[in-house]
Amino acid sequence: ANLGQIFELAAAKIAQKTGKPYEVYNFEDVDWHKKINKELKDLDISDKEDLFDSSGKSYGNITTGPQYILKLQHRVAQKMSSRERGGYDIDQTPLGGGTEAGQAKAVDRMLLYSLLASGAKANLSEMALLKGSKNEEYWRALEAGDPLPTLQVPFAMQKLIAYLNAAGINVSKEGTNLKLLPMTDKDVLSLSNGEIKTPQLIRAKDLQEEKGGLFDPSVTGGIEGKNFAHMTLPEIFPNPIFEKSIASLLNIRERDVADIVSGKIGINEEGDIIKDPSEEEYGGKAISRALKNIHIKGELSETKKNLDRIDIKRNPELINKLNKRARYLRNLSETRVI
Repeated sequence: ANLGQIFELAAAKIAQKTGKPYEVYNFEDVDWHKKINKELKDLDISDKEDLFDSSGKSYGNITTGPQYILKLQHRVAQKMSSRERGGYDIDQTPLGGGTEAGQAKAVDRMLLYSLLASGAKANLSEMALLKGSKNEEYWRALEAGDPLPTLQVPFAMQKLIAYLNAAGINVSKEGTNLKLLPMTDKDVLSLSNGEIKTPQLIRAKDLQEEKGGLFDPSVTGGIEGKNFAHMTLPEIFPNPIFEKSIASLLNIRERDVADIVSGKIGINEEGDIIKDPSEEEYGGKAISRALKNIHIKGELSETKKNLDRIDIKRNPELINKLNKRARYLRNLSETRVI
């Protein structure tokens, strides 16, 4: 129950009896239960009354009172508009809710949890795959009475996966789960349509794409191209997105990864931190060499043994750290990216 609304009923009765507004100030240090009960008693008012239905059956002595509800007109108008095909944004998702029919209505977290709790998976699937994306082919088939096509992965999801790929993350699906793994050189080359050899964009004199540049029509497809390309780095470099997993696998601090890359400290083949590193003991090559020397199955077995020995109540932080390490090692064991 909303205690505030219960107090509102009683306060409204007090206002009705005295003929004065009942003022409530935000953040006032008051015990409203005691205050309102005292005022009810002083005015000889009860917050409860006997209620009866039309047949004379009593509902009992229950809390009643004038209830005031304030509705914002523009919000109510949004709720009243129906969902039909309207405008779509660059991600092919319906434009935000408004007073016009065809504008999208948001599914907030509370509604999402309510639908999940009710087992309404079909409704959620329809919202995410059908109404949450453009799907022109589907709507045309529906209007024409033709067989309905199978719903595809929404464009917004395809775009997210493309962004992750561009960041060097390989996205694989296992059942209903998505697994994010470091992209290997082989993965990069399989996606790439060619190498970018210069950071140039377009020529100033005629605004045409520079050959070999980021918008090379034969590589990326031009300014509006959709092809992946790659650039060859001067030396090997760890993907910043995976700094946490690298630190966990090498049993070092996350900030140590950046310091090893910059040469402030180093790391040897055994994974030991070196304060005064030689040229071979810092940079991306040193991190790569240390990762390749990890005996994945042995480390995974040892990590599992440590998890069984530690009391979760006494050392929850260590349990969390070891669980992450075990997950990283398990993924590496399955994919062999190092």
